[in-house]
Amino acid sequence: MPSLDTLSRREALAAAGLLCVGGSGGFLLRDEFDDRFGDDSNLPADVAPTDWPHPARDAAHTRHAPPESAPDARETGDGLDRAWSFERSPHGPERTRPVVANGTVFVAESRDAGPSALRAVDRTGGDERWAVRMDDASGAVVAVGDRVLHLHDAVEGTVLDARAAADGSLLWRRDEPGDSGLVGLPVVAGSRAYVGGSQGRTAVLGAHGLGGGRAAWRRSTDGSFLGPPAVDRRASTVVLQTLRGLAAFDTTDGERRWRDTFEQTPDDRANPNPYGWPLLADGRAFVATYEGLLRAYDFASGEVDWERRLDASGRYAHVFEPGAYADGVLFTVERFYDARPDVLHAVDAESGADRWTVAAADAGEGSLSNPTVCDGRVYLTLTVDGDDHELLRLDAGDGSVVDRTALSSFPYRAPIVAGGRVLVSTGDGFDVFR
Repeated sequence: MPSLDTLSRREALAAAGLLCVGGSGGFLLRDEFDDRFGDDSNLPADVAPTDWPHPARDAAHTRHAPPESAPDARETGDGLDRAWSFERSPHGPERTRPVVANGTVFVAESRDAGPSALRAVDRTGGDERWAVRMDDASGAVVAVGDRVLHLHDAVEGTVLDARAAADGSLLWRRDEPGDSGLVGLPVVAGSRAYVGGSQGRTAVLGAHGLGGGRAAWRRSTDGSFLGPPAVDRRASTVVLQTLRGLAAFDTTDGERRWRDTFEQTPDDRANPNPYGWPLLADGRAFVATYEGLLRAYDFASGEVDWERRLDASGRYAHVFEPGAYADGVLFTVERFYDARPDVLHAVDAESGADRWTVAAADAGEGSLSNPTVCDGRVYLTLTVDGDDHELLRLDAGDGSVVDRTALSSFPYRAPIVAGGRVLVSTGDGFDVFR
């Protein structure tokens, strides 16, 4: 049997046990489970506690790092010390989502013109360890154990790659379902990678073994998929966010457990589609929509525990975005589509009520990134007019500002806290603090 590296798209799909039917513009999918493939080599995902293997840290998107990941320096009120900076190409920084594993920062750089690149950079000093140039548009990556998973758009369609973390060499490649141009994010839990995609107006979710990428199961549901899936391994549940809805599946065999649809309100300007990524924690799935809805589901049953809705009146909408979760508190940013500053809410996960709020105006006019929580501190960036952008550190108990640190350029992503370092992706590259 020829290597999967050299197989055509159709041959690779056939080898993976998928149904591929030729047609105009793509192929047809059916729900499928094949016991021959199982967990591929039953390869576990080796993740150290201080790693940041996913863009939102874990498969559940909690953005909650353990205390041992906190910066090395003592809090003095004067901000964090800069450890190093890494300059990169200015093309497409808004599409860059770095991850950290085994002392290395991995990032896929997408460019509108010219080759893209997958890079590995030393976390401590910023030296580049390796780089792989690509002709296709690079998407987000996940780094677990000795490999880096990369779902990206290629000439022949959307593909899932696994590369060696040590040198970037290709370990295996699998075709993924999806419309041309789709770039998504794999999510790893246990010995599987879960990947969402779209085929027309149908959302597709697949589970792949980490050893060789072969499909254990694949399922479909109504509506194009929006954002990466979220996985709670202990509850054997994977949640997929779709256009106007949410669906939960069993991680073992892909059986659908429940599905819910977001109904549109009478306000014609309201948009019931999901906003941001789903977040799973303590038996709940937290989701938000463009019409200002924030909802908590019991993800075992699909029942709604609570919901709250922002006032949709007025000329401009504002929305919630689930950001981080720690110790029974959901940290979510209320975003405005006008000149009003963003607001960070610390929401009680049991009741949905605010414990405290902090407006960007309280720290300086501007917009806030998603938060990251570590060791009783909330890390987030403040973006303002001009060049005075900052990294803020707040007390998770009451929202008071602990310190603030100047950034070199416009921040594009929420802070990453891993291995005693805080990494902020900016328009110039990375700012790394200790």
